[in-house]
Amino acid sequence: MRALVLLFLFGHASAQSLVPIPDAENPCLEYGCRYYEWRIEGIANVRYVASGYDDGIDYSLYRVAESGDYELLLRINPVAVDDNGAYFWGYAWVTTDIVLDDTGTKPKFLATFEHDIVREGVISVPDWQKELPAILFKGQRGNSSVELGQFEFKVFDIEELLTHAKGES
Repeated sequence: MRALVLLFLFGHASAQSLVPIPDAENPCLEYGCRYYEWRIEGIANVRYVASGYDDGIDYSLYRVAESGDYELLLRINPVAVDDNGAYFWGYAWVTTDIVLDDTGTKPKFLATFEHDIVREGVISVPDWQKELPAILFKGQRGNSSVELGQFEFKVFDIEELLTHAKGES
């Protein structure tokens, strides 16, 4: 059913596994900080990280260098879609996969910069980042997940996401 919904909604998109990094070093120093980290199947050196507190969690994509150092690529808004095609906020504990376009030589993200998501709470966005894209994930709606409405996702590689996030599109 999941593959049918994704194919119907997004053409050549498929849900790629988010592989948890169980031994990831949690950089949070204070009590109550949540930290989640995943490797994205098909994109070797990119990590999806959710880190923060109940009053604000940063959702980010990082590039991992050969040295093991993490470079922040950009902050994102995670939007999840369930098996019925409904969109909701992609909390770290409800997302199961990321939806990628798998045509071409490397997977690309399904994202949009045309949304009305307003982030509340304490979040950290780099000065250079003018826009936060909504990136599509697969998920199972939890009790606290509110339906978000409709989105028109487009295909972006990581460099295109960065260009748009900088406001250079």
